[in-house]
Amino acid sequence: MISKVTKKFKNLLNTPQDVGALLKKIEYLDKSVEESIWANVYHDSIRGYSALEKLPLNIGRWAGNYSFFYLLNRILKDFQPKNILELGLGESTKFISTYVNNYLPNSHHHIAEHDPVWIDFFSKNFQLSSRSEIKEIELEKGVLEKNEYYRYKDFTNQFSADYDFILIDGPFGCNPVSRYDVIGYIHEHEFSGNFVILLDDTNRAGEQNTLATILQLLRKKRSDIYYSTFAGLKSCTVITNQKFLTSI
Repeated sequence: MISKVTKKFKNLLNTPQDVGALLKKIEYLDKSVEESIWANVYHDSIRGYSALEKLPLNIGRWAGNYSFFYLLNRILKDFQPKNILELGLGESTKFISTYVNNYLPNSHHHIAEHDPVWIDFFSKNFQLSSRSEIKEIELEKGVLEKNEYYRYKDFTNQFSADYDFILIDGPFGCNPVSRYDVIGYIHEHEFSGNFVILLDDTNRAGEQNTLATILQLLRKKRSDIYYSTFAGLKSCTVITNQKFLTSI
């Protein structure tokens, strides 16, 4: 496809920079088409769930994209986690809390967030389920192999419970080390039961490195580790021992 396009427009492409710019535009258009398809798939997946259909969400940009919210919906619907840990307060918090409040009566939802101003704004504009709890945690700089990254202070002590669903969309992403808090958590827990980890923004190098480390550590604990990446304008990856969740 790319070779045909470049031949068609060869008279307009005078420099390697022109070719590179065209290829980037084609890639963006391809991703936009994928995102539109995911939008339809997502809306179909929540049909009949009135609380979700009525929930106003700002999908995309800093929040998760449509492939992310589709996958989040399927995890909550099909896996039905009991203890949920979410890193980063935002649109996904609204979705999970609404799901917990209406469809998961035995589940609990904990959220890590560093920004008190954002917590205050969010809390004034959205009513969380009584089984959703925000914990404000200060950010600090961590260092791994001379590379600095943001992390939640004293994270593993703040969240020491066994969570069967961990959603990672915070704190701020860095390169080449990003959102590394879950690594310490994995070190300290057995992961002997059923579990799901959802890592957002795996189109970025930092998150890809974290994903590789997650897989390496979990495969030392058990052999039935599966993962799959779902891509639209951005990418997210599910890691689980429940193989069916990688092909939904």
